[in-house]
Amino acid sequence: MIRKRIDDIIALKKERQFVPGLLLGMYAMIMLSLIMANMTVAIFDDWDLDPYKGLITIYWFIVGTLTFGKLVIICHIQMFNLLSKVTQGLINKSTMRYYKKHKKDPPTLDKFSKYQYKIFGWWWRFNPELRKKILICSVLCWFCYAIFARTELAQWFADIIISMSEVGLWDTLNTNNT
Repeated sequence: MIRKRIDDIIALKKERQFVPGLLLGMYAMIMLSLIMANMTVAIFDDWDLDPYKGLITIYWFIVGTLTFGKLVIICHIQMFNLLSKVTQGLINKSTMRYYKKHKKDPPTLDKFSKYQYKIFGWWWRFNPELRKKILICSVLCWFCYAIFARTELAQWFADIIISMSEVGLWDTLNTNNT
């Protein structure tokens, strides 16, 4: 069941706006998991769950992604598709007006393509395999940043390392005895 849900999300990669939809959808899932983690800590306030808030956030993120993650990502993909269609319609409409009046292409199209190449030209110089690796790496880095920046998980890891060094456990695990 879990494998099928993950495969359903991965099957969306054929969509045109998959990467921005995935990023925004995952960000929405992170925000929802933070809300759920804070609600869990507030509901069970007599249990002192504050040190584990980062882990509770990860738990809610996994549960939320597996239950309705595909729907959230599809919703964001559709938002980007709509934005793309509206923008394309506006450009086509203004281009047709200019062409009917002047019988030539508008100069704004040349400017669009010129600046588009200046901004994104470096990206298209890479071969497709390298572009795919860079894209996957950047999505994973963004995802890790979003998780660590929005939760207390980074502080939790730092507290564990500090407590290990105070107890002396870190020194016994360190095999480099100089």
